[in-house]
Amino acid sequence: MNRALTITIVFLLGWVTTLAQDGIPHMGDPWLLSEGAMAVPSLQGRGFKRASLTIPSLQAWGGNTVLSYKALRDIAVRDLIQEEHIQDISNSTDDQFSAGVGLQLQLLSLGLNLGGKDGGLGLSLGVEHRERTLFNMDIDRELVTLLYEGNKQYAGRELLLDPLDIRSFSYRELGVNGAVDIPLGGSEDRPMKLRPGIGIYKVFALQGINMEQASISMFTRADGRAVDLRSNYEMNTAIPESGGNLFNGIGGGVAIDASLALALGDDMQFFAGVDDIGSVKFSEGVKNYSATGAYTFRGVQFTFIDQELESTVTLDSLIEMGDPDITEEAWSMQLPTRLLAGGTYGSHLTEYEAFPLFRHMWGLYIAHEFKSVGSYNAPTIISASYTYTAAERASFGVLLASNGDRIPRLGLNLTVRAGPVRLGIGSTNLSPLLVTGSGAAAQGQFALQFAW
Repeated sequence: MNRALTITIVFLLGWVTTLAQDGIPHMGDPWLLSEGAMAVPSLQGRGFKRASLTIPSLQAWGGNTVLSYKALRDIAVRDLIQEEHIQDISNSTDDQFSAGVGLQLQLLSLGLNLGGKDGGLGLSLGVEHRERTLFNMDIDRELVTLLYEGNKQYAGRELLLDPLDIRSFSYRELGVNGAVDIPLGGSEDRPMKLRPGIGIYKVFALQGINMEQASISMFTRADGRAVDLRSNYEMNTAIPESGGNLFNGIGGGVAIDASLALALGDDMQFFAGVDDIGSVKFSEGVKNYSATGAYTFRGVQFTFIDQELESTVTLDSLIEMGDPDITEEAWSMQLPTRLLAGGTYGSHLTEYEAFPLFRHMWGLYIAHEFKSVGSYNAPTIISASYTYTAAERASFGVLLASNGDRIPRLGLNLTVRAGPVRLGIGSTNLSPLLVTGSGAAAQGQFALQFAW
């Protein structure tokens, strides 16, 4: 394969080894529970007494459904797609090949606890600034085979190349969130509290690509003299035309997070919420591409004139397929809305005075993505975690999760504390580094927080 195609495929697929769709960052970590407020606002105010400042927090994830970690590493190191890698995709039992990557950078998170008792967990308020970049694609497995091996094996039959779906989305969110405790009674040993939370954010759209629909069918005539194609596709793009647009955005909208938590004493709580409700409208740097119709490609005609070979490419109507209708109308894109739910239980309460801190904490969580942007597989992920906290100075967590991968996910997290400083680092998916098999996904996260 030529170098340009190799670099393109490596760009789309290879680097996902260093980056998996995740649920809630640092969930189950008693020191960084408030980091979950960027998705579940009812968690705002947890894990600190009066105030917290996070600068920064980072999550990166990626994965694909066929190529293994070893294969992706070989492609990246050698800068070359081997035939065996194409065969891995072509011979896959899946009808489609999917890949996705994502990056979330929280540049600023400020949390405050006001009122209440035992650490001021009555009313909690927060200010958030986060940047997100997401990309995913779904392509028909046979399209990969067609591009690599040609269409000879499809002579005399129709080939449907569906799906062909590409999405890319970058945006900035600035806003506030808050939560409040509502006492529900209960016993003295186990008081019950309801904690509704909401977050409202201004969204600045930075770039977007959305394949609204795409379907292509190809029929190779039995004699091999022509190929008939039918296509129907619509694609919207929005690309900034100047550096200033990267700061101000080329569109905008509003995002809302809403959640509800129920606390049964200090040691047990349940929560459910919806993250990133809303959409953005791109108004600058926009283009809309569409093409529908039937096309014929009759190949290359060779003729000899005075013993010199000349060739004529007979495109017929095929050229229309690469010449779509182009307009410049504003278009909208839905945010990657997710449903998040879960619960935690702690045992062996320590003597730490700032907030209830348990030596052992267990958690069970579920995240379901309604609009897949940045994911590469099933939209639902289920996770279970255990965290051990030692001497109020450090916590170590283990996580097991699955979202339909052939290989279950194993994650590890470590947080250390020194005075007001908390440093958390880990991953919700280290499996590709430990086991082999088809498909690969990985995730990494980091947070630096100051709490008082």
